[in-house]
Amino acid sequence: GGPTVDSDLVEARCQYRAGYRFFKIKVGAKPLAGSIAVVNALRRTFGSKIIVCADANMGLSPRAASEFLRGVASARLLYLEQPFGKEKIKAMARLSRSTRIALGIDESVGGVSEIVSHYSANAAKGAAIKTITMGSLFATVAAAKVANALGMGVNISAKIAESSVGAAALLHVASVIDDAVWGVSPTNCYLAQDIVRTPITPKRGKLTVPTGGGLGVEVNFAAVNRFRIR
Repeated sequence: GGPTVDSDLVEARCQYRAGYRFFKIKVGAKPLAGSIAVVNALRRTFGSKIIVCADANMGLSPRAASEFLRGVASARLLYLEQPFGKEKIKAMARLSRSTRIALGIDESVGGVSEIVSHYSANAAKGAAIKTITMGSLFATVAAAKVANALGMGVNISAKIAESSVGAAALLHVASVIDDAVWGVSPTNCYLAQDIVRTPITPKRGKLTVPTGGGLGVEVNFAAVNRFRIR
């Protein structure tokens, strides 16, 4: 989601060399034509070596979403996440009927009922499931298992800039469900400084489920005290 197509390609090449093979494009970070161009450029550059998906974060109109999907029709996009507002389930269903590209929900997910309602309306074929939304690890696993049972794609994800505590939780959840075929998206990489002694860090684009007591990470209480809002 950089300012230009070229800057996105520079970043993608860098991350590809670091081992990443799964890319999500932020639709709306630049004019729509630029978002379309980035998806198509990634496919031309990397071919079948990478998976590409896109996330609009509710930022598109139905017309713009249709234009985007038509523009990337040949790019083998895995899915488009949350093209418009969470209340627009009928518009999601209409868009879903018009394309072969799967639609996913994120902001629409408040619990299991929203996953089921979007599936029943043929409005979504997958969902981003977050611990911060579901309220507990148990509820997150349960929601993911429901989505898996319905044949929906599952993305286990975090809000922007959660710590390695949240990242560890995501990895544990992803390790016990049937399939997280739409990816696992921890966000501790956005932090200037984490609050655990050994932050969760990808190696060659891959993350390992932490072992040890609890979630497998040790909180650095000095960092917690330093960053505490008093």
